[in-house]
Amino acid sequence: MKKIDLTDVTFCIPVHLDSIHRKQNLELILKFLRYYFDTNIAVGEITYDSKPKLAHLQKDYMYVHYDNPEKFFHKTKLLNMLYLKTETPYVFSYDCDVLFPPQQIVKCVTLLRKRIYDACLPFRDYTIHVPRQFYKVIYETLDLSRIKKPDDLADNEWKNASQVDGLALGLTQKMIFRMGFENENFKSWGPEDSERLYRIQFMGGKIGKVVGVGYHINHFRGIQSTNRNAFFKQNEEEFKKIKSFKTPVSLTKYLESFSWYRELAKAKHNTNQPRLEILHKESEKRDVSEVKQQQRNERFDFDDKVTFISPFHYDTDDRLENVNLSLDYLYKNVNAQIVVGEMGADQYFESDMHKNKSGFSYNFYKEDVFSKTKLINNLIKEVYTEFFCLHDVDIFLTHSQFKETLNYLDNTLIDAIIPYNGLYLEIPRHYKDVISNIDDIKKLDEFCSYRFLKEHYLGTGACIFFRRDSFIESGMMNQFFKKWGQEDDEVVYRMFALGNNIIRMKTNDPIHHLMHKIDKKGFGYQEHNLSNIQQEELRRIKTFTYGEMRIYANKLIKENI
Repeated sequence: MKKIDLTDVTFCIPVHLDSIHRKQNLELILKFLRYYFDTNIAVGEITYDSKPKLAHLQKDYMYVHYDNPEKFFHKTKLLNMLYLKTETPYVFSYDCDVLFPPQQIVKCVTLLRKRIYDACLPFRDYTIHVPRQFYKVIYETLDLSRIKKPDDLADNEWKNASQVDGLALGLTQKMIFRMGFENENFKSWGPEDSERLYRIQFMGGKIGKVVGVGYHINHFRGIQSTNRNAFFKQNEEEFKKIKSFKTPVSLTKYLESFSWYRELAKAKHNTNQPRLEILHKESEKRDVSEVKQQQRNERFDFDDKVTFISPFHYDTDDRLENVNLSLDYLYKNVNAQIVVGEMGADQYFESDMHKNKSGFSYNFYKEDVFSKTKLINNLIKEVYTEFFCLHDVDIFLTHSQFKETLNYLDNTLIDAIIPYNGLYLEIPRHYKDVISNIDDIKKLDEFCSYRFLKEHYLGTGACIFFRRDSFIESGMMNQFFKKWGQEDDEVVYRMFALGNNIIRMKTNDPIHHLMHKIDKKGFGYQEHNLSNIQQEELRRIKTFTYGEMRIYANKLIKENI
């Protein structure tokens, strides 16, 4: 049987071997998951005596051990330890005693991939309490249809028809950040699963359920697995505390008061700079050759998927020439919606030159002072496609970059794509007429010179593809940054810190930039009086915890929408 591809998922299974039943159930769950799915599995073991019993699993699985001298099952802490080890965009919190029909797991993951939900339970209807007598047949056949209700078993002993919030929950990595991780103030059993669902919804997350049942394999239940454990009342009080907060901001501030939360948030995204080179397994597995081969004169089809937006401000005649050259090149190579936005005291762009081109639109915003960030935020309101490309008026993409971008956009895991290797190639001004007569800008490589050194700086600006909804949810462009400098780095860093999946495509191609004169009094001049202030603001933003970044982003959303 061909395994179902869930390589973009990690199943996180916390366990304490308090009985032989628990060990047997874990073996069954591992066998079941590996039989049906090509996926990632992480097992977290908690012990009370510094003697791990499952260390042998690290040969075949991701394995984490935690020794708790306080001698209670700290499920929330163990799950957080497992989350830190995961790199897949989707994660399951998965109890060691539960099974679901494979199609329900797949449906759950599909709903997460399509961004219909931020969290999803792989069952909805009820839970079957499977007697131990079925263990052997399930282990041998891995066939859940073999489970039948024994005649001597009462309905309430067989089926739990009440609301069940635990057993398993699929989550996006983004939602793990957003909800504030597992709440480690919950110790031993109950009601940590209900609290987690409440917090997800309170933080604005969407929760779904898949039609079907869950199967709980019965086992010996010690006192820690009941409401008679020493922490149960304390847990209930914690849940009441969580429900008392009126806003997500106040709840986030509460979570940030705990050292475990601060350490987790720091560890989860403590890379100083966004890990732009990291691709998830699903996107790594894709071959660019899968993309429909483009003929020389065939345009790359971004229509209904991407809107290219070009923010423009007149400061020199070179800039005006560049915007027309870049637009003509785009139209030559792509089928897409293209929006030009101009901001300034006067209108210079001759939109009539392009009005007959399919998908073109133009907007002029009369402002005495040009703000690129403000202009971009205005243009986003003209975007109705799933993605948009922030495309400077002086840059050009190669055919390879167009092709690879199309390939990656089919991967719904991605929130932003930087379609070049971080380097700039400067096209000398005297080649501007040549650009009009070539189909692929790469043909000019030998006549260009590099602007950035890879070991010194990797560019993030000039051209980047964003998922529109993720961009808006992260606060859009930061209008604190007014003139040239740091505005691109800031939005990329902020989106990454908020848990978005940002990649730099694995391409050898730099971005091509057509050189131009710069008005030293204008936006594009580096030595303006705001440069140091904006650098300092970026440094300050990079010190934020996740909660502080979320508060900052919410403030930007209110200002920009």
